[in-house]
Amino acid sequence: MRNITRLSTRGNDCNLKLIRKPILLCLLLIQLGTNVFGDPNTSYQKINFDKNPVLSSDSLKKVEPKFFVQSSLDQLTENIYFSSLNNYFFLTSFLNAKNDRQGGMKLEEVLGLKEFYSGDSDRAMQLLAAVLNNTTDSIQKAKICLNLIKISYSNNQFNSALQFVKLAKDSLNKFYNNNQKYELLFTEARIALTLGLTSKAENLIITKALPMSNRVKGRHNEYNCYLFLGKIYLKSRQLTQAKWFFIQANTIAINQHYIDGEIETSLLLAKTKIKVGDNGVALQDLARAKRLIDENHSIYFADLKNLTRLATK
Repeated sequence: MRNITRLSTRGNDCNLKLIRKPILLCLLLIQLGTNVFGDPNTSYQKINFDKNPVLSSDSLKKVEPKFFVQSSLDQLTENIYFSSLNNYFFLTSFLNAKNDRQGGMKLEEVLGLKEFYSGDSDRAMQLLAAVLNNTTDSIQKAKICLNLIKISYSNNQFNSALQFVKLAKDSLNKFYNNNQKYELLFTEARIALTLGLTSKAENLIITKALPMSNRVKGRHNEYNCYLFLGKIYLKSRQLTQAKWFFIQANTIAINQHYIDGEIETSLLLAKTKIKVGDNGVALQDLARAKRLIDENHSIYFADLKNLTRLATK
């Protein structure tokens, strides 16, 4: 009789396990409701990522966190996970019922991104670093490592950023597509310039990033390379080289009808010419920038005013 009872109990346990997963799935889908495809978070603040400004406007430029740091998930999966964060109990219960360890890693990644989007970079790094150490998905590991490089850089944690750069280059490089490789190179160059390693920054852009610039998606990659090289040479007081690269960037900006680029390169050309005492020609660059600056480009007003004052001394 006891054996029969024991068998009956086991049978009930098995039946419960069989029905548990579909019930949890239904509950999860009900909880998600119509918000599956909604914006995961619209309350975050823009961040500044330029840590070595050449113009005052560099320190005023902001970027949306969701464009600065992006998940390794496809858009549908990302939306589902973000939308389920308010229903964390149901999602974790469902993943546990499935014994879905990698699903848990996706959830932890999304939690880390949510913290970053909400402004808690330290907590974001903790969560993302844990996923980096525990995930078995190489694509996820590579993307998270790239995100950790950028978050560390934005937090002025340059040693941590360089450690993640080393990991990305040593063991994860084959898992990056061309866009991500370009992004990795450019971020490493930014870190180098911020640390005063101008030769390293120059080498990364000239020998690696610039040759890739036409093979990756995005209109302004070549422009950004020339602009960044000009800033490197300006900081190194190699003014002839700086002027040449700013002219190349300005030409690209004009050809692409990129107003921000036309303004910025005109201001940088003026700054370079003022440093060599060619104030009259610098005023022509400033006049061109003034014609382009309006309310939509107000971050450049301070540089225009300051450089005009220097050019008319």
